[in-house]
Amino acid sequence: KMAVRTQNQMHTAQLRFGIAPGPRVGVQTSWEGVAKDSVGTTLNEVAAQLGKMAAPAGQPILLMVDNLDAADKQDLSTLTSLSAELRRAKQPLFLIAAGGEEATSRLLEASGGDAGKETMDAARWDVRRLTPLSTDELRPALTRPLERAGIPYDRAAVDHLIAAANGNPSRMRTLTGEALELAGPNPVLTAEIAASAT
Repeated sequence: KMAVRTQNQMHTAQLRFGIAPGPRVGVQTSWEGVAKDSVGTTLNEVAAQLGKMAAPAGQPILLMVDNLDAADKQDLSTLTSLSAELRRAKQPLFLIAAGGEEATSRLLEASGGDAGKETMDAARWDVRRLTPLSTDELRPALTRPLERAGIPYDRAAVDHLIAAANGNPSRMRTLTGEALELAGPNPVLTAEIAASAT
């Protein structure tokens, strides 16, 4: 099944005996109970369930898929199928997908499913190219997680990583990850390490 949420519940039974206030002898046993809660076996069934959740409140649900660059052709085909199904079913659900430069052409290729032909549904996509983020927008996206993680950093290191990212937060995340790997187990993000990572 594609979408099954498993819930583990711990059950306990205890038996204690003794004379108060003295020591008590006890026996305890525990066991797990597993309950499965299926929201569907296909992506389209999941979308239908989400649509049913949104309908009573009259509020649409926003379903976001990020990093399409890492998706294979089958994943992209499934995503385009979901997009077409949402449109046909008129569900109060918006699907937003994000990826890099090649994401649109890869989605168009995948929209024909296994046939490899572009479908008419693809013509209805609202494709938007995002502009690079400014230094002021990227700086807190880098420094706040470092501060929360307790990782010391040089301002010059942050400046270098932001400049190397060229406004792309995904690239900045990748470069920062490489810099932190270079920094070792007790990382300090220095300008030298940042330069080595780029």
